Amino acid sequence: MSSRKGFTLIELVLVIAIIAILAAVIAPRFMSQMPKAKISATKANLENMRSALGVYIAEGNKWPTNPTALKAALVPKYMRAIPYETISDTKSNMIGGCGGNAGWCYRQLSATDWEIYLNKAGADVLGEAYSNY
Repeated sequence: MSSRKGFTLIELVLVIAIIAILAAVIAPRFMSQMPKAKISATKANLENMRSALGVYIAEGNKWPTNPTALKAALVPKYMRAIPYETISDTKSNMIGGCGGNAGWCYRQLSATDWEIYLNKAGADVLGEAYSNY
């Protein structure tokens, strides 16, 4: 018998195989959570912008009447920057008119009300329409 200490090649291969099997079982569970995380992040960013706009209005300011005025009203006093929406492939933080497929939509609801929405058509992986965010 040899007096050398250490692991044999068979033992190392066996440990690597076990780690690979565990990774193959666990990785899909984490990867399936990615779309849900993007949805949550986008909803949180949208709610933060709505809250900042609410504070702006509560301080006696008038509703910004276009996307450029909205950005100027919120940044930098109420927000450091306009957040990115993370659902679209382009991950835009642009505020524009509605009808695009990325970024944020700022539209007039009535003569005195405006609203910020996600500028994306369709529904998310959970079946909720983007317009309901």
